[in-house]
Amino acid sequence: MSHREADANELVWPTPVYETLAVDGSLASTAVMANAWYNIDAGNNWTFYLGGGVGAADVEAEFAFTGYYDDYQAEASDSGFAWQLGVGASYRTESGFAYGFGYRYFNIPNIGEDDVETDIVSHDFIFEVSRRF
Repeated sequence: MSHREADANELVWPTPVYETLAVDGSLASTAVMANAWYNIDAGNNWTFYLGGGVGAADVEAEFAFTGYYDDYQAEASDSGFAWQLGVGASYRTESGFAYGFGYRYFNIPNIGEDDVETDIVSHDFIFEVSRRF
């Protein structure tokens, strides 16, 4: 399970010509994923991993912007298919601590209503510290 939140300051609106609007908004997604990760022991205390997952995500968005004649506020929510891919590495010390870093590409494709659909994409950079007992 994961949760992501982001502020938004631009919205590309699909009018006859794609128009970029300045907005004040936020976007949040909560996903439940089934993942598979493959660990590669490289020796010398290094471990690398790669993998991915599929699942479902719930998205909520709020935007406010000034149009040609009026101020607009919009709220929307939708659920849909989600997937991710990831890679990373960790180094385990003699004291049992491990320090790692990773990257996740997270995607929720075709979210929204039929006339306004978009892909939600997140690039996540991860730093982790763990300890084995």
